Amino acid sequence: MNKFQWKNDYWLLPVGLVGLVLLVVAYLRFWAGDWSVAAYIAAGLGALALLFALVWVGFSWISEPQKKRRTAAPPRHWRFPRARYWAWGGLVLCLVGGALAGYFLSQQRQSVGREQALVLVSQAQSYAEAGEYAQAVEAYTSAIEQDPGSLDALNGRGQAFAAQGLYAQAVNDFNAALAIEPELPQTYLNRGAAYAAQGEYTRAVFDYNSALRIDDQLIEAYNNRGLAHSYLNEMEAAFADYDAALAIDPNYIKTYTSRGMTFSLLKEYELAIADFNKILQIDPQNVSAYVNRGNVYALMGLYEKAMADYDAALGLDPNSAAAYSRRGMIYAKLEQYQQAIVDYDAALQIAAQDAETLTNRGLAYFRLGQTQPALADFNQAIQVDPEYADAYNNRGITYADLEEFALALADFDKAIELDPEDANPYLGRGIVYVLQGDFEQGESDLRTCLTLCSEVQVCDAAQSALNMLIQP
Repeated sequence: MNKFQWKNDYWLLPVGLVGLVLLVVAYLRFWAGDWSVAAYIAAGLGALALLFALVWVGFSWISEPQKKRRTAAPPRHWRFPRARYWAWGGLVLCLVGGALAGYFLSQQRQSVGREQALVLVSQAQSYAEAGEYAQAVEAYTSAIEQDPGSLDALNGRGQAFAAQGLYAQAVNDFNAALAIEPELPQTYLNRGAAYAAQGEYTRAVFDYNSALRIDDQLIEAYNNRGLAHSYLNEMEAAFADYDAALAIDPNYIKTYTSRGMTFSLLKEYELAIADFNKILQIDPQNVSAYVNRGNVYALMGLYEKAMADYDAALGLDPNSAAAYSRRGMIYAKLEQYQQAIVDYDAALQIAAQDAETLTNRGLAYFRLGQTQPALADFNQAIQVDPEYADAYNNRGITYADLEEFALALADFDKAIELDPEDANPYLGRGIVYVLQGDFEQGESDLRTCLTLCSEVQVCDAAQSALNMLIQP
């Protein structure tokens, strides 16, 4: 081999072939529209490997005298140092050139990706505004694929996930955004809202604190933190936050709503109604204010006033699922179960995946003696929200009525596991134990019910059952 020393340079052939294969693969990926980093790396490595092999062979060739190359004897490599310098210089130039080319191609690709991401983010925002959150998530995901560092896409997708109740996914997106830019008050606010929606109020307060550290005029953070404090039973801190929010904007409706709900939790019903009246003074067309005020009237037992507020809400918005559902609850309180079912049906046509409304409709069917439709509704409610204790409790009552005591006890156990402070499942389980002859366990549950109960009807039922049990 007078031109190529195979004995010494056998490794050049596979290097060159590998380089050629990588270049072909990269070309095919580019042609298919794959502008990923992997494709750029394949192209760069292929070009470098091929150029390296060609440069090595070429300068090995020119480094030998012409007459020596015509002899059969294998020439020695790199006889002339100057040729060696040229060879290594060429290799360095190839490396530098390949690196620069890769850098500029990458920058161009990132620029194109950012432009495409902006278009996709705009489309996603349009979907979100129309309430089409699944399509919004798809568009945001495509934007993130084009530009993984797009804060708008990460925050937007997080909000779209939250709007669908997918709070864990929402938190993941907000985490990713904060890993890129830790000083985003709105992202802390959004993540705090996602935590609060999952009942993680302490973590929510921490995020609202972070948002206010960056922007102490972020009124929504004060409002949301106040509501989180109220759920943590930190009422002084809650009202301090509401005052801070209203000091920034005395007409901020969200804070009057939050404060009114907190007053309602404290059974300060007149103060709650005053806040909802203030909202209607600011915005007479506010549907939520009518619904919330109606809820307070219902808690006060003023059913006619509650019904009037729900009617007013539906007059302003015939698609208010909350107004239909709450009005159905009033009909149920008045033992007008068929009319209650009509309202629950209307609510579920608007919001089909509402576990509370499904459970209430099931209870109305049960009161009418229609146990199979009742069980169907309770089953669907549990499917929608496996953590909804009332659905288990009411299904347990239905099973007990059907004398399916084992199933009833399993449902009461689950309801107590989910909400140990609710008296109702203790009442149901206690009665089932008594019916099965387990008087000791039955008495224990009935006494626990009496300790926890706040509704007169539940307390009276537990006391009556206990009196019958302890009579000699």
